[in-house]
Amino acid sequence: MAIINPIRGIRYNSEKVGALETVVAPPYDVITPEGRAHLLSKNLFNVVRIDLPIGDGDAKYRYAGSLWRRWRESGVLVRDPAPALYFLEERYVTPSGKPAVRRGFIGALVLEEIGKGSVLPHERTFAGPKADRLRLMEETLANLSPVFLLYRDPTDELGGTYARVASAPPDAEAQTAGGTSRMWRVTDTGDIRRVAEVVRRYPLIIADGHHRYETAIRFRDQQRAMGIRGAAESLMVYLCSSDDPNLTILPPHRVVTFPPSFDVGGFLSRLDEYFAVTRIGATSPNLAGLLKVDTAESYKIGMWVKNHGVFLLGLRSWERVAEWIDPQRSPAWRKLDVSLLHEVILQRIAGVSENDVNIRYTVDPEDGCSAVVSGSADIFFLIRAPSAAQIAAVAEAGDVMPHKSTYFSPKPLTGMVMRSLSD
Repeated sequence: MAIINPIRGIRYNSEKVGALETVVAPPYDVITPEGRAHLLSKNLFNVVRIDLPIGDGDAKYRYAGSLWRRWRESGVLVRDPAPALYFLEERYVTPSGKPAVRRGFIGALVLEEIGKGSVLPHERTFAGPKADRLRLMEETLANLSPVFLLYRDPTDELGGTYARVASAPPDAEAQTAGGTSRMWRVTDTGDIRRVAEVVRRYPLIIADGHHRYETAIRFRDQQRAMGIRGAAESLMVYLCSSDDPNLTILPPHRVVTFPPSFDVGGFLSRLDEYFAVTRIGATSPNLAGLLKVDTAESYKIGMWVKNHGVFLLGLRSWERVAEWIDPQRSPAWRKLDVSLLHEVILQRIAGVSENDVNIRYTVDPEDGCSAVVSGSADIFFLIRAPSAAQIAAVAEAGDVMPHKSTYFSPKPLTGMVMRSLSD
């Protein structure tokens, strides 16, 4: 069962750095070089200097570690006086223009081997990012940003606790382009116990931060090998309810460029054998609006084809294509829209290997449409986001989601609260 504990968070000292929004940052893996420069133009104390250091080889990690220690020694970063859970409220606007409020809390989760206990993955990981995060952790001895996990609370047991905590002025607030993040320190033992009881009942699903979670396991094992069993036995995490109706999951759509010899007309003819192909028009329609249907309905995929127009695809019969979708995968994986797109539409009907096509991913439908209009891409495939229940079904089956099939939004900010592994 999952065990969550309070932490003595390390936070920015506003008297030293000024407004919090000038020193926080998105997670390291979504920051471009231009974005990093923009963050530093706001404030030289921005956390990106430590969380995404630049330079050659190990020198950049040593620099990050020395900067972390220097900022702590000089009082730029200060440790809170008592352990707490940190309640986080994020107000933002969804891509459809709807105001939303996501609520969760930050604490220390006792580490378990991923996929073998109460913590389940939904994505594959790669060696490069894990090596990068491990070197950073070795030099800073810190959790700089929380790993984002989902817990179950089907009856909203923590709703009353969240409302009561949020009725007081926040301990920290940051207003960024992505919205407003407000944070409260929760020290009441009854509230902490209530949170721990809810979290332990169901498996947790990693929403964002698989590389950092696996890195934390590796770092913990290094510490154990040296006879140290301390703070590295747990990891700072942000926990949000998967039953929260405000949980926003965006689908990374596919912008596809085929080889010059590809027969687009023949592809469209073959599609008609397996899909009900509805022509929408030759100009930009509200493709996203057309796909706003219950994900339990039969598969639907939007498609804008260069020089041919816009279409809506609905699968005619699951039985006719079922054998084409990897039988080694779980039933939950095999029935995802994105699995159908890659295994049936691209590999079988288009007859192309994914090594032979260029696929770019975007969560912005306008970006995909513009690529087709400009002629830089052949087809824009617009897909629906998987639900939290679909992601959980794949994870609980011991499987992982297809590559680039989920994007949780907004990303929890780095720098709202951090945690030392050496104190």
